[in-house]
Amino acid sequence: MFKLWGVRFGVCFILAMLSTACCKCPPPGAIPTAMDEVYVTPFRLTTNGKVYSIAKGSDGSVYAGGDFTTASLLSGFGLYVDDYLGYPDNMLYPPISGGVTANAGVWAVAPDGYGGWYIGGDFTYVGSVARKNLAHIDAYGELDPDWNPGADNTVVDMHMYNGLLYISGIFTSVGGETRKALASINNLGQVTTWNPLIRYVSGGTEYDPGVFLFDLVDGVIYAGGAFSSVNGETRGNVAAIDANSGAVQAWRVGVTGSVNSIKVSGNTVYIAGNYTDILSGGTVSTGISKLAAVGRSTGTVNTGWKPAPDGTVYDVEVINGVVFAGGGFANIGATPTSRNYLAALDATTAEVTSWNPGPNNTVNRLAANSNDLYIGGAFTMVGATTVAYAAKISGVYGSISNWNMGINNTAYAFGFDGYGVYVGGKFTTANQITVRGLAAVGDNGSFKTMPVLDDGLVRKLTLANDVLYVGGTFTSVGSVATQKAFALNLADSPATIMSWSPNITGTAVYSILVDGSTVYLGGWFTKLGAQTRTNIGAVDATSGAANTSWDPNADSFVYTLTLHNGLVYAGGFFSNIGGQARNRLAALDSTGKAIAGWNPNATGTVVSSIVFDNDTAYIGGVFTKMGSESRANLAAVDASGAVLAWNPGTDGEVGSLKLSGGKIYIGGGFTTVAGQSRRYIAELDTAGQLGALSLSIDKIVYTLLIDDYIYAGGDFTSIGGQTRGGIARINLSGGLQ
Repeated sequence: MFKLWGVRFGVCFILAMLSTACCKCPPPGAIPTAMDEVYVTPFRLTTNGKVYSIAKGSDGSVYAGGDFTTASLLSGFGLYVDDYLGYPDNMLYPPISGGVTANAGVWAVAPDGYGGWYIGGDFTYVGSVARKNLAHIDAYGELDPDWNPGADNTVVDMHMYNGLLYISGIFTSVGGETRKALASINNLGQVTTWNPLIRYVSGGTEYDPGVFLFDLVDGVIYAGGAFSSVNGETRGNVAAIDANSGAVQAWRVGVTGSVNSIKVSGNTVYIAGNYTDILSGGTVSTGISKLAAVGRSTGTVNTGWKPAPDGTVYDVEVINGVVFAGGGFANIGATPTSRNYLAALDATTAEVTSWNPGPNNTVNRLAANSNDLYIGGAFTMVGATTVAYAAKISGVYGSISNWNMGINNTAYAFGFDGYGVYVGGKFTTANQITVRGLAAVGDNGSFKTMPVLDDGLVRKLTLANDVLYVGGTFTSVGSVATQKAFALNLADSPATIMSWSPNITGTAVYSILVDGSTVYLGGWFTKLGAQTRTNIGAVDATSGAANTSWDPNADSFVYTLTLHNGLVYAGGFFSNIGGQARNRLAALDSTGKAIAGWNPNATGTVVSSIVFDNDTAYIGGVFTKMGSESRANLAAVDASGAVLAWNPGTDGEVGSLKLSGGKIYIGGGFTTVAGQSRRYIAELDTAGQLGALSLSIDKIVYTLLIDDYIYAGGDFTSIGGQTRGGIARINLSGGLQ
């Protein structure tokens, strides 16, 4: 349908937009009491790359290590921000996600008058709950479970009037009732009987109509979009409709082309779009295109007001008698003047004012609040100020606010409630920060300051006694030489780099195991300090000095280390370790020697993970046999090293194993487990039976951490159709957090 509109009317409003590149504190009196359910801050951390390791502190802070250069807080398509800073520091609202078309996002917001919000757009989830393009979020930041009308296509705009929510868009049904382009919904989520008949007929063919940004003033809806009639009366893409009866008003203006936005100010109606001519009173006013002023009472075009933009106008706003226009133009004004994408016009002469913020790309949406103008679009700069996709500008002086939303895509909607601003759009993350391989969030959902690697990446995080040990491929952090490993004192705020320095010569540290005053290291290296150590060794937990006697000497890299009953169990790619032939798996004593009686003998590429349940070792990796028994990437062995009957099997690598509550959680590169479909994460019991955990993850899971939740890290970008960048928190029941 969008393509048809583009052919008939030039560039359709929504297509044109697409072609351009928190916590809400409840209002006074709405604060939950001790009797209310304990609130759990949603897990918001997301990255632009791979997460290889996750650690969690006793204070609830979560640390992620991997191969990424930015970290953000997952916002979904909408967030509530501080009106002064634009900073969503505590995002309570569940993220809005999904969508079924290229229009996916939040396009419309309206305050409900009680501290909550109505949300419209193209989305399919609010948190983990299914919602189809419409939702209501209450003052506590929770989804209203009872308000669920649903619309069959994108909701573009909405306004509250007389306790009812009026919506516009390109839908044809709302709440199961036929409603084309306009509808009205009550606070119970029921569609009212209000039903103006909007049609679009062109060349004898009927298409689905669309109403885009509209204004609602004194009980009249001023609608613009793509339609040809209302209630059987001809209307060329512009109409005035009674909000109570649905009757079309006598006020009649028509345009040749699409109308993107309408704004009423006093006795003037401003019409913005991509049209070429405007018709009023039977007369075509040529030379007035894309932005016009029409009498609200007469419907007469003001032919003396000709701003003549040279590109599409997407939205228009009025502040203190000054007309603001945003769009894709480069020149505008009665006297054509250079104004890229955003301009202020004299309401009498249509001459541009001196106000000239100068965004560097298209402006798609404007919203006025007092003397401030809020803009959303494809820009990344406004003048000399770096501010991406959403900005707050003084409508008096043109000065740029210190807003810092840090969102990653276009903002399309702004709503005001007297406390802050709800912003909706196509973005999915906010508060983006520059990092390298290491990021952390506190239990309040806000970022913690972490040192930035100068090079390389993080492969392993191990936390012990308020010290975070970090291993990887890096050589320095914040200009401090830290060859392949360093330690952070988390008791300091922010965390500080400790003097601990193993000074490793080699390629990478893959595993770190802390046992009291000793830290065991596994990886791909040749020296620890001045001591020759091949791929495995031990150092002092305080100084980092190498243990002079513990030297298992693995002939290839060591990927994982686990401690059990005083022995260090090692997995990796080696075939000799601790002075013995050991394929991929070995148990090492306090002298670094391989235990003679424990030799499961894995046949395959690598052992990636080992966990113990009493004396049973569960083993994951890439292998085809354990001992003489066929085992596809998963196996269990007893204290003697004998292979047990436990044999679920996977069709791909098992990179991480974790035990919790009698269940064995696995993550990796598999798509089937025990012959059943499981994508990259699964749960098993000690009998090898699959549990219910089943999530549609789009790429490999490298690491798992289990406490009251499942924390997963990997190369994924979505889980269950919802955006998750490299890290996610999952309820033990399987619901995405």
